Amino acid sequence: MHPTFHRRAQRLGWVRLVFSLGMGLVSSIMTVYIKSMVHTDAATSLVAGLMNVIAVLASFALATYLGKHKSKWLMSASLFTFATAYILFGWFSVLWIFAIGTVFYVVWDVIRKHSFGELVRHQGTKKQLFGLEGLMYTVSNIGWLLGPLLAIFAFRTTLSNGFFIAAGLMSLAAIMVLWSKLKDATDVTTKKETLLTSIKLFAQHPKMRLAYLINIGLCMWWPVMFVFIPLLIIKNGLPTALIGTVLFATMVPVVVIEALVSRYGKNMGERFFFKLGFGILAASAIAVFIVDNPHWVLSILAASGVGVGFIEPTQEVYFFKKVKPKDEKRFFSLFLSSGDIGPIITKFLGAALLIFLPIKAVILVIGVFMAGLFFLSNKT
Repeated sequence: MHPTFHRRAQRLGWVRLVFSLGMGLVSSIMTVYIKSMVHTDAATSLVAGLMNVIAVLASFALATYLGKHKSKWLMSASLFTFATAYILFGWFSVLWIFAIGTVFYVVWDVIRKHSFGELVRHQGTKKQLFGLEGLMYTVSNIGWLLGPLLAIFAFRTTLSNGFFIAAGLMSLAAIMVLWSKLKDATDVTTKKETLLTSIKLFAQHPKMRLAYLINIGLCMWWPVMFVFIPLLIIKNGLPTALIGTVLFATMVPVVVIEALVSRYGKNMGERFFFKLGFGILAASAIAVFIVDNPHWVLSILAASGVGVGFIEPTQEVYFFKKVKPKDEKRFFSLFLSSGDIGPIITKFLGAALLIFLPIKAVILVIGVFMAGLFFLSNKT
């Protein structure tokens, strides 16, 4: 590995680790925080879904704008915005304050996703991308692995402590971005075109459509972990501190499998990992529906992280392999919107179905989608 590339990858890896630690912490406590304000499972799922709706609208609105600005500065500004939002959430458990803070938080999260993806892309060559993406997902998931352990402290004290710790981590990550000598995009100009034109061009590309659907499928499963697992634990009268433990256990196979895929999977092809991953997720959903014991249900959901580990480091590499270099900037923001479409589907299904169905039945419905993507993977 070229020493300059190695240094850049290392710097970006540390930023991703600190950021992901904060995100893992917040995601572990957010469902409980929202439910403390809206009280029911269906309303909790609805509010969580509305956050993703805002993100999708922001993704489309900003799609032709983000490429005109340096990714490094956008990344640091988004992290400071996160810190501010978390301080507000820690001080107040009031729905209208949460709503205002969430709008700013979610919009800047869209900017953060785009800018970080661009930073990763420009630290090395296209040939180095598979290994670099694998490294980023590995260190990210280490943060998401340790974040739930910090959440246990928050559950045993107050949720405010969790938000304040996360605010500190985001501020640290922002400072690291500003001080790190990361290579930014060499060309920050973009061709002027309307959003509808960009969407039309994206939709006309068969491989872009496939990449979009694959990422939707992956991101449909994340709410199963970070929304439905906490709701299952609360519904069954188990200690809330168990949420952090189970989410930690969920992320263990994700971290291990992604590390293995990144190291040994370069020559095996994306289709193999997509089929294996979605097959495991579909089987997990069926098993969850059949099993009655809540501890076994939680164990199966934790083990489903194996499936996620096969898909996650592969889907963005698939996008960059198939997109033309001249289309990277204008298509990348549109592609990232799939990361919110997936959770919207899951959370809105939960909001509608949890009114009259148990959580396990909703997970089974999500499993049907996973089975469909298993077969769709043949076209990649």
